[in-house]
Parts: sequence; C-alpha cells; structure tokens
Amino acid sequence: MLGMIMRTRALARLAVLGLTIGLAALAALALWSTASTARITAQVRRDDRVAAQWSQIILHISFEDEQLADYLKAGRDGERQPLVSAIGSAEPNLRWLETQAGPAEAAAASTMRDSYQAYTDSLRQLIEAGKKGDWEMVGDVAEQANLGAASMRKVSVSNVVRKGLEMNAYLEQVDKNNHQLRLAGGVVCSVDFLLLTLCGLILLSHQRRIERQAVESKHQSLHDSLTGIPNRLLMHDRLGQALSAAGRHGEQVALLLLDLNRFKEINDTLGPRAGDLLLKVVAER
Repeated sequence: MLGMIMRTRALARLAVLGLTIGLAALAALALWSTASTARITAQVRRDDRVAAQWSQIILHISFEDEQLADYLKAGRDGERQPLVSAIGSAEPNLRWLETQAGPAEAAAASTMRDSYQAYTDSLRQLIEAGKKGDWEMVGDVAEQANLGAASMRKVSVSNVVRKGLEMNAYLEQVDKNNHQLRLAGGVVCSVDFLLLTLCGLILLSHQRRIERQAVESKHQSLHDSLTGIPNRLLMHDRLGQALSAAGRHGEQVALLLLDLNRFKEINDTLGPRAGDLLLKVVAER
C-alpha cells in the first residue's frame, strides 16, 4: 500500500512543489536575516556615534570648566589664552547632533546649544572683565558659568544614559526577533528535510520500478510470451556466443531441433487453446 502511494504522480508533484517552496522560504529567511543584521549593525553604530557625541560634549565642557578654574586661580597674572582657546570646543559636536542625528537628538542638541551659547558668552564676558581688571564682575560671572557648566554636564549625562537605555531596549527587541527567526528557520529546515527525504524515497521507488520494468521488458523481448522459453532472438544470441567460444577453443557446437508431430491436427480439431496448453506443457518439460 505504501509503495503504491509512493509511486503516485500526485504525491511526487506535491513533494517537489513543497520542497521548492520550503527552499524558497529558507532562502528568503536567509536574505531577511542578512538584511536585518545589516540594519541592526547600522542602528547600533548610529546610536553609538550619538552617545559618543554627548560624551565628547561632557569632556569639552569639563575641560572649559577646568581652564576657567585655572584662570581664576592664577588671578591677575593668569594667562587668558588657554581659556580663550577652549571656548566653543563643543560646537562641532552640537552641530553634528543637529544635522546628522535623528529629530529627537537634534531637538535635544538645539536646547543644549542655547545653554551652551549662554555659557560661552559668559566666559567671553568674564575674559573681557578680566582684561579691564574688574575682578568682582569676574567672580560673579564665573559663578554663573560654573552653574551653567554643571547643568549642561547633567543634561549631557542624562542624554548618554538615555541613549544607553534606548540601545538596550532595541537590542532586547532584536533578541526576541532573532529567537523567532531561529524558530522559523528550525521549522522550515525540518520541513525541508522531511520533504527532501520524501523526494528521495519517491525517486528511489521510481528508480526501482524503472529497473524492474527494464528487466521485464528485456525478458519479454528475449522470451516467448506464451511459453516463457527463449525466443529466436535469444537463440541467435546464445548460438553466436557458442560459436565464438568454440572458435576460440577449437571445439565443436551441436544444435538439437525438436518438432511436435501432428500438432496441426490438435490445433485444428481441439482448437488453438488446446494447442497453446500443449505448447506450455512441452515447454515446461
């Protein structure tokens, strides 16, 4: 029963069709996985660059604050140039966030720019007051600048933390998607393996049937269909082989001919069916 089912054309066609669809699905999963990996890598790289820009802003503001502290510590004899050179060092980072990052980062950077602009204006005002020798004003402005720097550092740190949390949430979602993708890939691979096994069994069944038919066809072409004994074609083949072997070894070949006496009378009086039965009995003997 199972062999008959395996030999049905409908099953073979369904197995091949299912295997084709399964392989196509597996290829689509592989392509989707590759594209997803590239997309995830690009997103993580963007988030990492954004976090790096906020970290750079923290470093620049801290450096400016340190230069301010050194200037104030030196007093009237202090060198102004290090502080002047440090002013505005975070501008490129803010500009990058406004132009290269997403809308949320651009908005945060724009808000930070207003605070940073007020901070740099305070530092320039402080330097001008120092040039004029108005150290009372220098102290007042420095206090405001310190407050502004501390506030901007807190905002920048919060932005770095926010990007880290967003990246963690994104990676958690990626892990869930990858888990689902692995499950889907496992199911598709299992189905493809079963279909491939089924196709192999079907091909093996067809091969065996073809081989059996070939053997049967060869036997029918070389044997009489009524009696089952070798026919004239096989006799000529065997006779040729015997003559060739006799010629090689210097031997002789004998051919025995048998005839049925009065076979025509049996065929004419009792009918062809009786004649066929007689031929079968003689062939068996």
